Amino acid sequence: MTRINLLPWREERRARRQRDFVAALTGAAVAGALAVVMVHVVIGAAIGAQEARNEFLKSEIARLNAIANEMRELDKTKARLTARFDVIAGLQSSRPLMVKAFDQLARVSPETLYLSSVKTTGTALSISGTAQSNYVISEFMRALAQSPSFKEPQLRLIDNRDVGATRVSAFELTVERRELAPAKPAPTPQKKTP
Repeated sequence: MTRINLLPWREERRARRQRDFVAALTGAAVAGALAVVMVHVVIGAAIGAQEARNEFLKSEIARLNAIANEMRELDKTKARLTARFDVIAGLQSSRPLMVKAFDQLARVSPETLYLSSVKTTGTALSISGTAQSNYVISEFMRALAQSPSFKEPQLRLIDNRDVGATRVSAFELTVERRELAPAKPAPTPQKKTP
């Protein structure tokens, strides 16, 4: 029987296995390092893209905040202009009321009553004058109370005097003007299209 020496073959196989193991280990280490580098590159790119998006969002938020501030300023300006317009509209609508009040005052004054001054403070009128008697002043106050332009006349002072041979009653009273609703503007006629 022949004897075969298997020791060199075993040594060769062990060396080959060791080389294969080192090659596999080196390949795994290189693959692991490449995987780590790839993951790092991908995550870095994702972080860069997210930071770019964040910067874009910050710039858009700043732009929208500027627009919102401008809109708030415009709203304040609009409110101020609306308030001014309301005041002007109120003055415009109340302008004929004073004329109507003086007209009504002339209409309700008895013939023997003479007005010496009329002062306005808001909606109140302070009226002073002279009358032939206290009865004429009472008639005047009743006529003011029943008038559509006035309400609540209040006598503040009455003084009976002798002027020459005639006895007169000097008076001062206050009366409130009624706030009449302003007339609605007439609707504008619409043009018909043929």
